[in-house]
Amino acid sequence: MKLLLAAAGITRKITFHDTRHSFAMNLNSEHVPIQKIQKLLCHKNISTTMIYVKMSTEEVRDAVENL
Repeated sequence: MKLLLAAAGITRKITFHDTRHSFAMNLNSEHVPIQKIQKLLCHKNISTTMIYVKMSTEEVRDAVENL
């Protein structure tokens, strides 16, 4: 795993938590409803899921441009 991370230019340690964030963000970028993401992450509260689903700068810019 260390060799793969080094080859990708990733210098910091990747945690299981990081993979959950990436999973949630990828689902969100594919427009999966937040309620489905909540169930997939086994969160009881939607507010917890919202922490995981962060919008990228590009997504924020696109949302503002659509106004």
